Amino acid sequence: MLVRPTYKTGWDIPGGYVEQDESPLAACRREVNEELGITPPIGRLLVVDWAPHPNEGDKVLYIFDGDELSPADVAAIRLDHSELAEYAFYSVEEATSVLVPRLARRLAAAARAHRERLTFFLEHGQEPDFGYQIPQLPAPWTVLPLEKRGMFEAELGAEVSEGHPLFGMPVIAIAKCQACDEVAFSVEHHPVRFVSVHLTWRRAAERIPWPMTKELSLPLAHSLAEHAH
Repeated sequence: MLVRPTYKTGWDIPGGYVEQDESPLAACRREVNEELGITPPIGRLLVVDWAPHPNEGDKVLYIFDGDELSPADVAAIRLDHSELAEYAFYSVEEATSVLVPRLARRLAAAARAHRERLTFFLEHGQEPDFGYQIPQLPAPWTVLPLEKRGMFEAELGAEVSEGHPLFGMPVIAIAKCQACDEVAFSVEHHPVRFVSVHLTWRRAAERIPWPMTKELSLPLAHSLAEHAH
């Protein structure tokens, strides 16, 4: 969900400033209630982003997991029109195209943190250099940007049908082959394994054995493991 504030241009995510003697989690719950008129469950912390502003000094922003709104919550939304003109639902890919770049990066990281049950520390919406070098993938594979991964994961979910080895499996899109139409996924099931999938892009369940899937070789799997989380 994105909201369009009345006091500035463009779209944003629901939220606001922490008040004195208030925790970030309490502030999130209060702001959602004040802006939207609902009190949905607010879950775990997804992102902490250090993003100083030239006019406001140091700023630390927190994104918590609001999960999916229930139909009852959506029906109960009542905007505070002194602050918000409208709201709309976007996919992560759509949202990142209408948000300012720093917020788009922050939202993409939060979506990944939600999928992978992680928490990220960011600086200006990006993961900082922690002092270690993640190895490059061997050609012709290239790592997928965070904001693109959800599109490939959604397509795979649409294509696999019951009986396919990836049906119902939690997966993370990691890399794409630049010389073919294959995408590398990690299958987040114990033990974690890595597969290459030839997507058809028909956005519908395919007849088995499509989408064609094969286990990746050990050297490439080790390289992908460095990029999976």
